[in-house]
Amino acid sequence: MTYYRPESKEYGIYYPKHYIVKADKSETVSFMDPEGNIDITLSSYFFENKTETGKLILKLSEFTGIKREDFANYKSKFDDLFEGRIKKDDDYWTWWCIMKDNHAIVISINKSTEITDGDINMVRYMIQNLDM
Repeated sequence: MTYYRPESKEYGIYYPKHYIVKADKSETVSFMDPEGNIDITLSSYFFENKTETGKLILKLSEFTGIKREDFANYKSKFDDLFEGRIKKDDDYWTWWCIMKDNHAIVISINKSTEITDGDINMVRYMIQNLDM
């Protein structure tokens, strides 16, 4: 694993060394397997005040199509960590929403084939070691 921190220094995250990293001007970052098997995307958001997680999950639910009740909540070092899965347009997706104070990070993983336990465990490792 190697470490990535955007210019804004909003967060830091470990990712597999052989992955290709692409960041756009809004600092949405993609970590891509060079063989094109997997794409992990990370977006960071700040709010003026601490945002209720329920409101954020509702927005994410509207965007992803995952029912609000289908997001699982996990205990972690963050204020909240939610995970949801869906198959949409012949692609498999898993979405995470991480909240700490007024900072939210949304991570998605998508593949054209089923997402494996190994894929999920890798992203969970990335989340567990995320600096916010």
